[in-house]
Amino acid sequence: MSTTVVIGADGVESNAGTHAGLDTRTAPEGYASSRQMTLGRMAVDPQAAEFHVGESVAPGGYALGVPEGPGFANVGLGVPIRGAGSASRSNG
Repeated sequence: MSTTVVIGADGVESNAGTHAGLDTRTAPEGYASSRQMTLGRMAVDPQAAEFHVGESVAPGGYALGVPEGPGFANVGLGVPIRGAGSASRSNG
């Protein structure tokens, strides 16, 4: 088999990337924590998704809202993990 492009969508520490000879390790500072859920009983504009960034909303991250049907929206928040690995740096 031969190809010009391979898209490795297999996540953190990708096996596809490793097999291609890439260093796929990610430092703890590169990780983020995120959560999403579908909420109901909401006034939702079915034609509008919302995406917010900024220190007052989600420091270093994002907040989102996507309509999921009449009265329902998928809402989410993602923020970087701050201070990850800082204990090892401050001791050495």
